[in-house]
Amino acid sequence: MQKNKKHISKKRGIFILLIPFFSMLLIIISHISCTQSHYLFLTPIDTLYLTSKPLKIRTFYSFSDHTQVNTYFSYDSANRVFFNYCIDSILPTSTFPIKNSLQDYFVETKNHLVIRFTLDTFLLRIDTAGNVIDKLNLCIGTSEEEPYLLNSFDFSWNIPSLEDNSVTYFTRTFLPSLSDYAYNTPSRIKKFTAPIITELRSHSGKIMVMRKFGRYPKALSSETPVRSFSFYTAMNAQKNICIIYPSIDSIFILFQNGTTEQRPIKSKYQSHKNDFSDPDKHFDYDYLRSIACESTSYMHLRYDSYRKYYYIVVAKYVPYENRNGTTNSPIHKPWSLMVLNEQFEQLAEIDMPDHLSKHEIMIVPEGIAIQDNNLSDDNRACFVIFNVKWKNLKKH
Repeated sequence: MQKNKKHISKKRGIFILLIPFFSMLLIIISHISCTQSHYLFLTPIDTLYLTSKPLKIRTFYSFSDHTQVNTYFSYDSANRVFFNYCIDSILPTSTFPIKNSLQDYFVETKNHLVIRFTLDTFLLRIDTAGNVIDKLNLCIGTSEEEPYLLNSFDFSWNIPSLEDNSVTYFTRTFLPSLSDYAYNTPSRIKKFTAPIITELRSHSGKIMVMRKFGRYPKALSSETPVRSFSFYTAMNAQKNICIIYPSIDSIFILFQNGTTEQRPIKSKYQSHKNDFSDPDKHFDYDYLRSIACESTSYMHLRYDSYRKYYYIVVAKYVPYENRNGTTNSPIHKPWSLMVLNEQFEQLAEIDMPDHLSKHEIMIVPEGIAIQDNNLSDDNRACFVIFNVKWKNLKKH
């Protein structure tokens, strides 16, 4: 904690130059919060710079470090890939050099990273110098004589055991032959009636399946599918897995005993239920882009172990076609930040300025670190740290 604050203090000079900008931003966000009877404020308190833009950000509670951890990939001037592990900060605590393109990875500790390269049927445990410590064989089973595949990158957690030196992983496995599930009803039903979570355990050089649990929402396996099958996940400090689907106004909590609970959420911008997609237009990309633009959806579920909050990025409506004939991209949709408490009750939904990135968000002891695109360039990334604070104000 002290080390992180020391790094932050070095940036004070830069932050002073940005006080007018942040003051205006605070006024805008505070005004929005007051007029909507929200009492949760995001106050900019500092900035941090990274020497390159982070890729594939994950922020989660680490059961080995007993605190919040942020991870991401970065490149140096020689285009070498590095995996950065950051404890209580966005500044690296340790860095792992990666020689090839990864297919999967599991973060174990700040000293150990488990990786699988593309097409490999095994995983390697490496240290911060990139040296291979040991090799882990995959034994994740089959379904109807078809091998399961591990899911990629952003859907995995690990819990180390002090008793028998094993590590438990939670991730998703899938059947590769079901790639047509979006428009093929039998494939979709088969895919989304199977358990969603796979518990793996590494011990004595092997990674083996221990059990499968959790269920997908019924809407995904319906005759008329929802427009999106992707989902975003988080695991809290109680080891419950939380999942949100872009097309469904609910958050699903998967408990370790295998039960699932559904809690409703609804953005203030969600004026109607999301339309179902037309299976006959699955390859009509203009149609798919128009749906993505003209509907409100949810993305990037984050768990904040310091304040026991959940943050959901809400991608707002934007017209696909403009009056001048140009089109908008779903990537650049305006957004808001929804805040939930431990009981998954909605505390606030705060409109965010367009220059703050909806994708590059990390959690630190002081608050939420969000990449500011206006203050970032090709050589560095600037993150503004926002303090999350309640204020007892009268309704305006």
